[in-house]
Amino acid sequence: ATLAAYLNFKPTLIISGSKDCVVKDSIQEVMYNNTLLACKTYVDITDAHHCQFANNNLICIAGDLASGCGFSTISTSAVLGKTMSLLSPFLDFYLKNICTAGQNFVTTYNNLTGVTKKRRSCLPYASCGPLPVKLTSFTGSIKNEKANLYWNTASEDNVDHMTLERSMDGITFSDFSITSPQGRNGGGASYSAIDPYPFAGLSFYRLKTIDLDGSISYSSIVKLTTSKRAIAVTSLYPNPVNDILHVQLQSDKRQTVQLSVIDITGKKLQLNSISLNMGVNDTNVQFGSFERGTYIIQYINEQGIKLGIFKIVKN
Repeated sequence: ATLAAYLNFKPTLIISGSKDCVVKDSIQEVMYNNTLLACKTYVDITDAHHCQFANNNLICIAGDLASGCGFSTISTSAVLGKTMSLLSPFLDFYLKNICTAGQNFVTTYNNLTGVTKKRRSCLPYASCGPLPVKLTSFTGSIKNEKANLYWNTASEDNVDHMTLERSMDGITFSDFSITSPQGRNGGGASYSAIDPYPFAGLSFYRLKTIDLDGSISYSSIVKLTTSKRAIAVTSLYPNPVNDILHVQLQSDKRQTVQLSVIDITGKKLQLNSISLNMGVNDTNVQFGSFERGTYIIQYINEQGIKLGIFKIVKN
């Protein structure tokens, strides 16, 4: 790879770990130096080791330990989060020609913490004109096991909409809510959103802003921590429900739970056994045959412990 770098004339992003004993950062620096005629960026993530850029499975960890490293003060999800915060806009700019992604990449690079910015050698990116939105803040907090997100804008020129995204690992994000711009006469506005069912442990949030011409930009990522649980409901909609209630369950292991639907008199109307895999599971609950009114759904694990009770309104 160090010799092949002499033949590389394409934009280059090199990310290493300061505790990588398999491919040391000094080797990656040689690749950077040997890439002579390209826009290039090199970032070294503090305390990251080799396996944290991949599966971080036992075999890889054993090789890490044998090479003299393997223990780190930074989590694998944090390493991948920092990596993807640079890699995503980098690829969006060069492969998808999204102009604002280049500006987002430079902003992320300049503000990224927990890294050593070894070097960057590039001409300034071309101006994209006014950014779709100018964020002045994007923050969050946990209250009563609910995630509260807040953001403020100074201007919202040419904004079509803003999408709040969330993720369990800081890498793969999905849409959570969509907001229309509220700023008027070239000004900004204040926004808030509540995630009543955040992931157990860590939840990651970011804002995706879509301009009227389709350009996309991303905010920095907000990481929030909730209590770890054996099982957690991480999505439940629609409520009120007509026919089908969609429920997403996060499980810390393979397990079977019992789902009960109970009416207001305490009568069980439905009992389902659900097999869960480790991670996120999508399930449905049928409400089409029930009368209008209020119901309770309840989850119980194999030991008979109640894991969650939720009130559902049937239209």
